[in-house]
Amino acid sequence: DPLKEAANSAEGILASVTYQKHLVPILDNKVITDENIRILLSKKSCQWMHEDEWRLIVKLEKTVGTGNADEKGYPICLFEIPNTCVTEIYYTERTPFDAVKKIQNRIDGAENGYSAPSMKKLILSDRKYAYRVKAG
Repeated sequence: DPLKEAANSAEGILASVTYQKHLVPILDNKVITDENIRILLSKKSCQWMHEDEWRLIVKLEKTVGTGNADEKGYPICLFEIPNTCVTEIYYTERTPFDAVKKIQNRIDGAENGYSAPSMKKLILSDRKYAYRVKAG
């Protein structure tokens, strides 16, 4: 599995998210240690269970800084994963057309090695708070 290889190469952890009713809030990152990081960063509220999420947790020194900060002032850092790890790409009607075209052109190039055959458009349901994949 290329994603597990990427995680291992950066001394990372590939963790499936577990969902529970009551979460303990993390109020300060000083409580996070090497021993508890997987447990703390791989939990979410039950309301997100439909996502069936996985998280790739890597050491900060194995990332590349972008020079930008988030809304709280923390630096935004990236971690490169192999293109073969990208198996599905979704977008919505709010995604700008030029962004969809740019991404589609990138995954269409066989030399790029993406595993996603094509992008899938998500349509907002008119009956519930959810998306459905547009057929075709």
